Amino acid sequence: MELELKKRLSTAGVLVGIILLSAALALLDPNFNWIFLSLGFIAVAFAAFEFASIQSQPTGSLSTKVLYFLGLFLPQLGTLYTLSLFGFSAPDMLARFGLLIPIAMCFTSFLLGLLWMMLDSRNGLEHAGFISRDYFLGLLLIGFGGCTLIELAILPGAPRQIIWFLLVVCMNDSAAYFVGKTVGGPKLAAKLSPGKTVSGSVGGLLAGTLIGAIFYWLVPDFESYKIAIVLSFLIVIAAQLGDLAKSFIKRVHGVKDSGSILPGHGGVLDRIDGLLAASPVLYLFLYSLL
Repeated sequence: MELELKKRLSTAGVLVGIILLSAALALLDPNFNWIFLSLGFIAVAFAAFEFASIQSQPTGSLSTKVLYFLGLFLPQLGTLYTLSLFGFSAPDMLARFGLLIPIAMCFTSFLLGLLWMMLDSRNGLEHAGFISRDYFLGLLLIGFGGCTLIELAILPGAPRQIIWFLLVVCMNDSAAYFVGKTVGGPKLAAKLSPGKTVSGSVGGLLAGTLIGAIFYWLVPDFESYKIAIVLSFLIVIAAQLGDLAKSFIKRVHGVKDSGSILPGHGGVLDRIDGLLAASPVLYLFLYSLL
């Protein structure tokens, strides 16, 4: 356990260092926002790949995994196309209309998923059920969630807002882990994630909300800490639900970790599931203020 904790902390330290360096550069010069965008694209691509690798088709064929990956990553290609149209030379246009094409790509991917489900139903309803269970959940979490996570780097004041967002979600994750290990108690959702406890969930909720209120000054659009409290609360709830959704997919496939690229943490999806689920909450709030 001690060795596992050391791995977890070491990996977290490296990730935090990369993010802080990226934020510092972006604060010095907004043109460095491309670093945040690149990190977002890489993280979402890894998450889509890992999700595709644990998808529910019994054969686990390469073609099926490729279809999953392309379907989940298609919305991010919409973001790339939007950036090619506007670039950073028109930040206002990019902020206001940056999500239109990715949303259209999400809908396109949704329709393709329906078509895939219909065609696969010829092999039995069970096969069609795999699509409806895995693909559409992945599309919502990684497709749409990934879009909004990346688009946060496009909005005005991106570095400060992203740092605040990461503080809230990561504090929730850390507090839930340590409180759950220390206090224990009733399981939150034993069938989905045996390691998660009610005490850990409450601890994460309180810690994430508190850290969001303390650092509300990072986001200029927060007129007071009260707004930060409400938004932090909603973000933590969404992050915990995203974690459970990912745990559901892993549980039905008998997979412990989504990957092994991050020592002590598992895969990238294991690390950013909460960010993917919670990013629409922050994005929609900030977008409403444009």
